[in-house]
Amino acid sequence: MPKKFNNLQEYISLTREVIKANKDKGNRYAEILSSLYADPVHFLDEIVQNAEDACARIARQGKMIIQFEKDDIAIYHNGDPFNEDDFIAITTYGRSTKKQLSNINKIGKFGIGFRSVFGITDTPEIHSNGFHFVIRDFELLEAIDPIDIIEQYTTLFKFPFKKNISASDLWDRVKAWDFRFILFLNYVNKIEIINNITHEKFFIEKINTDDSKIVILSTNMTEALADEKYLVLSKINNNQKKLSLAISLEKLYVTNPLFVFFPTREILHLPFIVHGFFTTTPTREQIPWDNSAINENKVLLNQLKKLFTNFLKELCNRNLLTPDLYEAFSLSFNEHPIEKLWLEQWIDFLKNNNSILTNDNKYYHHSLVAFPRNKLLLDLIPKNVLNKLWNKKNWINLELIDKTNFIELIKKELSIRIIDEHDFAFALKKFNFNKNYNSQQIEIFYELLAQNPELVLPNNKNKFYNLSDYPWLYTSDKKWKLWDEEISNVFLYGAPDPAMNINPVLIKNENIVNLFYSLQIKPYDDQKGINHQLTIYIYKKAYRKFWDLFLANLDKVDYELLQSFECIANINNEWCKPNELYLPSKELEYYFSYNKNFVNFKWYKNNYKLPLSQFISIFEKLNVNKFPIKIKIENHLNEDDKTKLRGHSDIKPIVEENIDDWTIEGIDDFLANINLEKSNFLLHWILQFPDDYWWAKYSWASYIRNDEAVFHSTIWQILYTKPWIYDADDNLIAISNLNISKLKLDYRLSASELQHFINIFDLEVKDNFSLSLDELKLINMYRSGTLNLADKIISQNNKAKVNIHYFDIQEIRKNGFEVDSLKILEEYVPDFPKNLTPLMHIKKPFEKIFNKFIDIAYQWIMQQTLANNETYKIKKCRDGYIDLMKNEIVMTRYYIGGKTEPSDYFMIYKTILNTDVNIPTSLLLVDLSDVENALLLEIRDYKQFIKNNIIDPEIIFLLW
Repeated sequence: MPKKFNNLQEYISLTREVIKANKDKGNRYAEILSSLYADPVHFLDEIVQNAEDACARIARQGKMIIQFEKDDIAIYHNGDPFNEDDFIAITTYGRSTKKQLSNINKIGKFGIGFRSVFGITDTPEIHSNGFHFVIRDFELLEAIDPIDIIEQYTTLFKFPFKKNISASDLWDRVKAWDFRFILFLNYVNKIEIINNITHEKFFIEKINTDDSKIVILSTNMTEALADEKYLVLSKINNNQKKLSLAISLEKLYVTNPLFVFFPTREILHLPFIVHGFFTTTPTREQIPWDNSAINENKVLLNQLKKLFTNFLKELCNRNLLTPDLYEAFSLSFNEHPIEKLWLEQWIDFLKNNNSILTNDNKYYHHSLVAFPRNKLLLDLIPKNVLNKLWNKKNWINLELIDKTNFIELIKKELSIRIIDEHDFAFALKKFNFNKNYNSQQIEIFYELLAQNPELVLPNNKNKFYNLSDYPWLYTSDKKWKLWDEEISNVFLYGAPDPAMNINPVLIKNENIVNLFYSLQIKPYDDQKGINHQLTIYIYKKAYRKFWDLFLANLDKVDYELLQSFECIANINNEWCKPNELYLPSKELEYYFSYNKNFVNFKWYKNNYKLPLSQFISIFEKLNVNKFPIKIKIENHLNEDDKTKLRGHSDIKPIVEENIDDWTIEGIDDFLANINLEKSNFLLHWILQFPDDYWWAKYSWASYIRNDEAVFHSTIWQILYTKPWIYDADDNLIAISNLNISKLKLDYRLSASELQHFINIFDLEVKDNFSLSLDELKLINMYRSGTLNLADKIISQNNKAKVNIHYFDIQEIRKNGFEVDSLKILEEYVPDFPKNLTPLMHIKKPFEKIFNKFIDIAYQWIMQQTLANNETYKIKKCRDGYIDLMKNEIVMTRYYIGGKTEPSDYFMIYKTILNTDVNIPTSLLLVDLSDVENALLLEIRDYKQFIKNNIIDPEIIFLLW
């Protein structure tokens, strides 16, 4: 129990004796306790706390002055003046009322806190109520000469600086003071901070408003005079604000220190200030959260839950819960106990309250709010449709969509309906709300279509979201029109009838124009007019007029458009679609051995004086069949097969499945009476079939996604498993049982044909790389430089468009063909010699150099793929080409060629002569003849290029 003194003089006398005794014993506890504070400015917090308590004792609105001089600092307040007990308490260690843990932070009670002034002074002075003392040796009061106190103030603290204290440094630190502590004081409302050396003058003032929860923090300590509003909520116990939350209504502070009246060193990743009567360490800089003996902190944490909830409700009620706060509240990490508690309450609040901000700035329960996968949907789907179709009141606020932390949180914790572009298209077909769109919404609608062309592409016609059967085209006469792909009833612009032109407001947007072009909706011109007239003739069944116009305008005819029309006569003089007919050929006639639906060449010969070869070319372009027609069949894959094909696909639930499989017309009849002659014919003939004959497709889809995989078609299975091949012993066997080395010699397959046969049926063989005399002659011609194409490539013109790409050859050699960048420098169209014929095979001698060409092309394809954010597989193939694949389906095939010397010719694999490849293809030529640069030439129209550049008798391409 602390000793009671009769008067102050008795206490001072006893203190002298204690100090002398401690010095004699070497005790330095007072000095040690006084040096605990790491921050010398901390003494200001303690003095402000004393002023707050002094004002509270007389219930007076408090004010303070902090005044810097050259050699000292003076602090005034207008609270209750010092009495003798205050002087005794301030200089007696162990006497502080803070000794009880439950009161350790009671504001204004002196103890170790006041000792912080010894960080800047050795002789603090106190002038108050007629007392004038200096404190020496940390605890001895000694009377000094009086100093006048400014009028209206009751107490003056004066602290002469230690020799090691810089007034300017201390001033700079005071200017960086977190002055927001004043928000949590009940009585001290204004503090002036004056520097009589630099003549600077600042102030901090808390101004109460008519709203008890709104205060204004006014100060000029920032760059400009600022009045900042704060929302302050408190939990009050025994007339004291045990817990408070304060959030600025003017600025967003992403992090804030935890306040125990004044900022501690604990930083919270919260956009508001948390203040509480937490028990701290003696320096008031940390809170011992893990100390089991300190129950007060756990109690306050528990009480903080309800305050957090009330705080959030207050923000909603005042319409202050902004998108930025949603993001800041959704902590991506939460290590601090208060942060963890906050995140729990934030999630609970979002789940159980009208807490989600919508586009009309109202708050709804999350079950009544829709989330758009694409922002454009907010302007396109009306609220009444949201309500009717999905029982949603409104969209989530537009700004919230970009708040990453918040969106991740609600996806994880809440069941918010995500509405995507496919949902939009489904709703559009159901409610026809595009008819009410204004001009701005129409543009947005088409921007959405440009981003999601699958909504209108005809190959998705069977999908629930596809708009092919819906009037989605907005024309110049301001009407919505159904697009008729077959008769091309709409043009980009230029058609004489406005009802046939796209509305001009839409063609100002490049992305929208690209969408129209992808659908073959182009500007009206003579060619388009001709195709449109051809369409009309077909509908009117005016076939002679159709062919008169067709043959008179071969360069303007849209062959793809006409492929779906009944425009070609068969041998029975019936008009059929091109893909229903066969081109007469010896192979087809031998294969069927009975009358089939062949083109009636006699009708065309009688009516038009054109060579038969020209008609054949026309019919090929119209897609008349050269090989047996594929017949779609029902293939019931078992569940195990489907599971294997789906692999690691994560599409769930599967709501739709499709299998596209086929056999070919006439195969069963042909195999029924097989013999060696028919077998020999069939083997050679199937090697000419397009690759897609051998692959069937399995596709599956959920409500929002789809995927697909390929497997061997039924016709492949028939040819693989049925006996129709003869071995060397004249046994009729299936390909599945065939030893390729024992294939009957009567088949007389060339090396390339044999390799193609092996590739089709996945047979295993060992290759033999031997050279013929012709091949050695060809190698010598290549090495001697007598083949000569390089100069003509640069100097002449051709219709084959070439993209030229340069990259540093030194980087290639240094990094093993890993090139950082490619740049298209120019485009040109070279001309090549005409009427040339093909060559022979070369393998082993050029494999190493050809691998270099393959590697360079591979790197370029890889870079283009990554640049477009596509997820493709790139596969190098041994026959001189690279396949760009997606889901095991070849999307593009790149044939590769190259040379290393200026006088050389380009080497290309013979596989490029296969004209029946039914996939997008391109030719890449790699020129390494330049010392400093490698030149990559991409030729898209390479078939004409090849025809123009195969020479006889001299050799221009080295063909594998």
